[in-house]
Amino acid sequence: PPLPAPRSSRMPPVEQHTLASGLDVFVVRQHVVPVVDVRFVVRAGAAHSDPQLAGCAYLTADLLDEGTHSRSAPEVADEAELLGASLATRASWDYSAVTLHVLSPRVEQALELLADVMTRPAFSPDELERKRAERLASILHERADPHTLATLAFYDVLYGRQHPYGHAIGGGADTITRITADDVRSFYN
Repeated sequence: PPLPAPRSSRMPPVEQHTLASGLDVFVVRQHVVPVVDVRFVVRAGAAHSDPQLAGCAYLTADLLDEGTHSRSAPEVADEAELLGASLATRASWDYSAVTLHVLSPRVEQALELLADVMTRPAFSPDELERKRAERLASILHERADPHTLATLAFYDVLYGRQHPYGHAIGGGADTITRITADDVRSFYN
């Protein structure tokens, strides 16, 4: 049977604001459910880190919510849980992001937590060592995964070892072991 014409869709308007600091803010309002989603994105991903320190962007993003100057890692997690919020950090090739999902009535408290995580990370040496150990364990697991091995080989052939995209976004065992807390702070800055 003939298909009907597709229905037109209407996207909600996007409000754009620029703060005094130069930060661009985009707001999309939908009042269907009482939830707020925040995504803070900066152009600082794995492609922006030194190839000798591959995985530094990954570790930096992973450490953002692992303690601040005013909250320990468990306190950050407990406060997010108490608020019913999802707080996540990640690095991609081209950007790093901190995301927050919370019910509207708790957005003010959740934004305070988000701001603390984004602007005052502690980058504790103990947390760095814990995350380094986690990453090294993941690398061992990846070495046994055919899909991961094929993907890494594909990127190596496509981009070459000298290109930032030519290696694992999380770095290898050789680079992860040499990343210091100072390297993480430097990448963050």
